Amino acid sequence: MKLGIRSPAAARARAWRAVIAAAAAAALFAAPPAARGQGEDKDEGVFFFGFNAAAGPFRGDFDGGLSLWHFEKVFAVPVLPGDVSLGLSFGRKSATGLWEVVYLQASKNGMWQGRDLGVTLSSLEIRGRAWMFKNSPVRPVFFLGFGFPVLRVAEGARMGGSVETALFTGGQLVLGAGVMAELGPRLFLSAGAGYRALWFLYTFGGGKGRDVSKLTPEYGGEFFGRPLAASRLGLEISLGILL
Repeated sequence: MKLGIRSPAAARARAWRAVIAAAAAAALFAAPPAARGQGEDKDEGVFFFGFNAAAGPFRGDFDGGLSLWHFEKVFAVPVLPGDVSLGLSFGRKSATGLWEVVYLQASKNGMWQGRDLGVTLSSLEIRGRAWMFKNSPVRPVFFLGFGFPVLRVAEGARMGGSVETALFTGGQLVLGAGVMAELGPRLFLSAGAGYRALWFLYTFGGGKGRDVSKLTPEYGGEFFGRPLAASRLGLEISLGILL
C-alpha cells in the first residue's frame, strides 16, 4: 500500500470510532442527571438504542474449498467475512437484565477455489441479557439468543455461462458472558466473549430454492446430507443509549 492511501477496512474502522464517540458525547452531555434509574429501579424498563460489534474468525464448512452441485448448477461456499461485524440494536433495559433485537453485517471478498467473490453476511438476532449486583456500576452479564443469518455471495451460483448471486439462509444460536458498565446517566457499555453457531439450510441462485442437504459436494456424487455449518468464538462489544 502506498503511503497516504487508506485501505477500506481502515476507513470503516475510523468511521465506526467516530460514530461511537459522537453518540457517547451526545448521550453524556444531553442527559439530565436524574435520568439514570428512572423506570429501571422499579423494574418497569427503559427502551434503548445501541451500537454493536462482533469479531473473530469462523470455523466450519466455509473454508473456500467446498462446492455444492444441483445437476449442472454449482453453488460456491466461500470463506466467511469474520474480521468485524458491525450493527445496531434496539431493546428494553430493566434493573436485572434486558432484551434486544440486534442487526449485524460484515462484507468482504472471500476466496473460493482461487476466485475472489464478494461476500456479505447479515444476521438478525433476538437476545436476552441478565446480570447480578444490579446496584453496582460494573456487573457480570450473561446473554443467550437466536437469530436468522443470510449469506450473500456475488457470482456464487453458476450454470454454464450463466452467473447469479447466491443466497444461503438458516438459523443460529448465540451465547456468551462478559461485563457491563454504567458510563453515565443514559449510557452503558458491555464487553465480553460470545459464541455463535450458524446453520444454513437453503440456498437460492437464479431459480428455485434448494435444500442444502440435497446438494452434492461432487458433480453427480452423494448428497451433502446436512446443513452447512459454521461457528465463531470472539469478542462482543455493545454501547447502549437509553431513550
